[in-house]
Amino acid sequence: MRAPRVLGGRYLIGQVIGRGAFGVVYKATDRGSGREVAIKVLAAVDPAQEDRFQREVAALKALRHPHIVEVLDVGRGDAPGQVFLAMELLQGKTLFALYKESPLAPARAARLGSQLLSALERAHGLGIIHRDLKPGNLFVVNPGTEGEVLKILDFGLARAIDAPSLTKTGEILGTPAYMAPEQARGQRVDARTDIYGAGGCLYAALAGRAPIDGEPPLRQVVRAMAGATTPLLDVAPDVPAELATVVATALSPDPAARFGSAGAMREALGAWLARRPAQGRAPRVLRGGLAVGLAIAASAGGYLAVSHIARRPVSHVVTVSPSGTAASTATAEPSALPLAPLSAPSASRMAPA
Repeated sequence: MRAPRVLGGRYLIGQVIGRGAFGVVYKATDRGSGREVAIKVLAAVDPAQEDRFQREVAALKALRHPHIVEVLDVGRGDAPGQVFLAMELLQGKTLFALYKESPLAPARAARLGSQLLSALERAHGLGIIHRDLKPGNLFVVNPGTEGEVLKILDFGLARAIDAPSLTKTGEILGTPAYMAPEQARGQRVDARTDIYGAGGCLYAALAGRAPIDGEPPLRQVVRAMAGATTPLLDVAPDVPAELATVVATALSPDPAARFGSAGAMREALGAWLARRPAQGRAPRVLRGGLAVGLAIAASAGGYLAVSHIARRPVSHVVTVSPSGTAASTATAEPSALPLAPLSAPSASRMAPA
C-alpha cells in the first residue's frame, strides 16, 4: 500500500519505518508545525479492523501520560476507507531490542518496570486494560542514559475492564508468549492480566532470553493455559532473590496470587530499589517454584511462575476448542494488532507500530 505524498492535506509522507499485516507506519512531517511525526495508516478497512483502530485511538487519547506514546492527530486520508493516526516520533529502541543485545542490569530493569507500571496505573485508573504487553510494544527513549524513558506504544487490543468480550467464543487475541492463563483460556480478564504481562516483560529484560525457547505458538498457548512456566532463576541465577520474587508474584498462574494492582507492584520494585540487596542467589524454596515468607507475601501470593516469552515475540489469533484440549492458529503475522510491530526491532530510530 502506498500513502499519498500528502496525507489528510497536512502530513508530508516520508520513508516507511514499519510494515505489518494490516498497514504501514511512515515517518512524516507536519506541514503546519514542521514537526516530524509517525503516521500509522490502516491498509484495509473492515468493520473489525476499524473497530480495533478506533479503540486504540480512543484509549491513547484518554491516556495522556509520560510513559505512553502521545497521539497528535487522527483522520481519514483521500483514499476510500483510509484511516490514519499521527503520533510522536521516538528515538531509541524497543525493550526487545535492548534485551536481545544483553540482559539489563537488575536496577535498570526495575526502574524501567516501574515506569511501565506507572503507565498501567493510569490506564487501569481509567478502566482500560492493555491485554498485549510485550517487549516489542515497549519503547525506550534515549536508552543507556540517565534520562531514559519507557513508553507503551500500542493499545490496539485495549478495552474497558467492564466491557463484554469483543472476540468470538474460543478466539484469543494477543501474544501467546506473554498471555496470562485466564487470557489464554478465553476467560474474563482484568487489570491483573496486565500485571502478568508486565511481569513477563520484566522477566525478559532480566533474563535476556525466552523461558520457553523455540516453542511454536500453539505450544505456547497450551502451556500458557496450564500456567506451566520456567522459574526466572533457572535461567538467570544472578538476579537478586527479592527482585526475582517480585517477578514471580506478577507471573502467578492464579490472578488472586498476583499483585492486586499496578501500584502495588510498582511499590514492591521501589522498595527493592531502595534497599538494593546483595546480588545473591535465591533460597532453594524460591527456586523450587513457591515463594514463602518473603516481604511481598503480605500483598500477594508468591507462586514462582514465569510467562512464556518467545525468542521473537509473536502475536497470533488462536482458536481453542471448547474443551481446551486443542488449538489452531489462523495467522503467523508479527502482531494481532491493526498494525504489526516494526519489522526491524533493532533499528535505532523507530516509531510506534
